[in-house]
Amino acid sequence: MDKPVKKFVTYDRYEGNYDLCHPNEKQVQYIFKWNSFADKAKELNLKASFVISMDEDNGYNIDCYSALDLARELEDVFDGYWINTSKNSIKAIVKFLEAIDEENEDLKEQYLIENAEYQVDYWTNELNKLKSVCLK
Repeated sequence: MDKPVKKFVTYDRYEGNYDLCHPNEKQVQYIFKWNSFADKAKELNLKASFVISMDEDNGYNIDCYSALDLARELEDVFDGYWINTSKNSIKAIVKFLEAIDEENEDLKEQYLIENAEYQVDYWTNELNKLKSVCLK
């Protein structure tokens, strides 16, 4: 059984020094991974990467927050800025993710089921290997 692939929109979180004007300040970068929606995201020219300060970050995790949840949180952060070039970009992403929300959730649920089946199969095979080696 092949390991399932995430087809739904996800994101990654990285911490680093992304501000050249303040190289000692640590920021958080979120990168949206469009997966099966990559062509549509490219067609809409959606930005994938956003940087915020550590103070504004709540340590969003894909296990707890969907991509839409994160986009809405980032929108709130950028709305608090007087000027920010990411305001329109994040608004476009929120609109896009709202439009695909149902399909994206279906793909996520499908992945979770397939991944659970994969894990059961993997560990069953591992158990059988151990039994065959240890019980000879």
